[in-house]
Amino acid sequence: KDELNCYMADFVSELERKELNMSRKGYPISLKLLKSREYSDNDSFLIFMRNEIAKSNLKRSTLRNHYSTLILLEQFKPNLLFEEITYDFLCDFDLYLSRLGYHRNTISKHMKHLKRYLNLAINKELFSLDKYPFRKYRLKYVETQKGHLTPEELERLELIAPVLRKTSRKVIDMFLFCCYTGLRFSDAVMVKSDDFQLID
Repeated sequence: KDELNCYMADFVSELERKELNMSRKGYPISLKLLKSREYSDNDSFLIFMRNEIAKSNLKRSTLRNHYSTLILLEQFKPNLLFEEITYDFLCDFDLYLSRLGYHRNTISKHMKHLKRYLNLAINKELFSLDKYPFRKYRLKYVETQKGHLTPEELERLELIAPVLRKTSRKVIDMFLFCCYTGLRFSDAVMVKSDDFQLID
């Protein structure tokens, strides 16, 4: 009986400790989160983000983009905790990316990825909605002028392709194929020989 009472007292004490830590960090207190062992109250946002990226079913190219955001976050703040993600943190990270020479639209892309995983943390009750920093921070995009190649420039590429190394030739062939068919590169790399039909 005494052993059971001691066990129960220790268990309640541990729950109270966890609840106090969650309260200090601004997490919404819930039975689901108290019972969760997926993320302890000492886990960082970076661990959470890495786990979520690994579990996602995103396309390989999209995964690479999300991992690149994670790497930049790790460089900027190696042990980033949930409680440290504030409006000031977002502004500082934005400035950090700007000083690294990233284009405004690329910075917004990385911030969009960060926002996605913070929203996911809110849905999993790991971050308090009351402290949501993206309420104040706005993603900023700028209009960009996209140029295009003239028919003469495309013809020049066709002429130089045969004299290049095999790898470079493949890249130019693929680029020209996309230009002439209107396919996106991500679609063009999926094309197989079975997809072609000989007409007349």
